[in-house]
Amino acid sequence: ERGVQVCHSNVAVVVSSSLVFVAVKPHLVAPVLREVAHSITEQHTIVSVAAGVTIAALEELLPPRSVVLRLMPNLPCVVQEGALILSRGSRAGVEAAGALRTLLAPCGMVEEGPESWIDAHTALSGSGVAFVYVFAEALAEGAVKMGMPSALAHRIAAQTVLVSHRQGSLLCVCVCVCVCVCVYSVLVPLCPCAQFDYSAPVLSLAV
Repeated sequence: ERGVQVCHSNVAVVVSSSLVFVAVKPHLVAPVLREVAHSITEQHTIVSVAAGVTIAALEELLPPRSVVLRLMPNLPCVVQEGALILSRGSRAGVEAAGALRTLLAPCGMVEEGPESWIDAHTALSGSGVAFVYVFAEALAEGAVKMGMPSALAHRIAAQTVLVSHRQGSLLCVCVCVCVCVCVYSVLVPLCPCAQFDYSAPVLSLAV
């Protein structure tokens, strides 16, 4: 119906494709690549989304001159608001990276960088999404405890998180000031040695 062909052979997938995504659990990457290595040519582009498996490890499992890229997506890709980081292997050129970015653009923001960024991205935007969800849920639950209907509270919490992205740095400054004011009102009565530097662009606390 959608023009997608399904088969049960990894080798058949490689033979009939030029762009191959390795989307298996990290401990299965080596056996899968060993199985298909003899069918991979210089015309193939191999893209791995396996967490923790380095480009060097991938290239070692594949024939010489294999074109390898490593990619890390995140959950919001399912609603086309993802953040993806890709890194090129030693044989992957600008064209291969550009083609992958074009293909994945509908999933959200696609950026290229050194492989070291992928681990940071995994924590920032992979695991980080869960922390945002927990924060938004806590906002909604607080409103519910104050009498707001649950459905409305969750919609407002979602809108609050959304607008925080759109307003960017302006909102960040406002939040910093608000937090400092809150800290001042709570901390100073408890800690007489706390002092604020009001001459700074953003209020800072010194204890």
